[in-house]
Amino acid sequence: MTRLTIGRLPYWAMAVLLAALTFGVIYLGFRIGLGLYSFALLLLPIGLAVWYMAEYSTTAAVAPPPTVDPAPSMAPPETFDDPVIEADLFDSLAETEPRPEAGGPDPPAP
Repeated sequence: MTRLTIGRLPYWAMAVLLAALTFGVIYLGFRIGLGLYSFALLLLPIGLAVWYMAEYSTTAAVAPPPTVDPAPSMAPPETFDDPVIEADLFDSLAETEPRPEAGGPDPPAP
């Protein structure tokens, strides 16, 4: 079972938590009536931030390297013969041969 650490929290979550904790501690300190001594309660979010930075630096250093899947072997691409291009090619070859005219006079006999 892995130990849960504060260093695994994302930065944005920790920033929101520290901001809420900071304002909440100061507000509650003034609300309770501690006056300027409520600023001494800021040691709690400051300590939490230091703990987060210490855990984050060790967690990032111990993280395993990302695994890279080997590239799949590439088969040679299959040739694609476009039937439209082939039909145009055959038509152009057939057009080079002279065609007899329909309904015209018969060719002379030898």
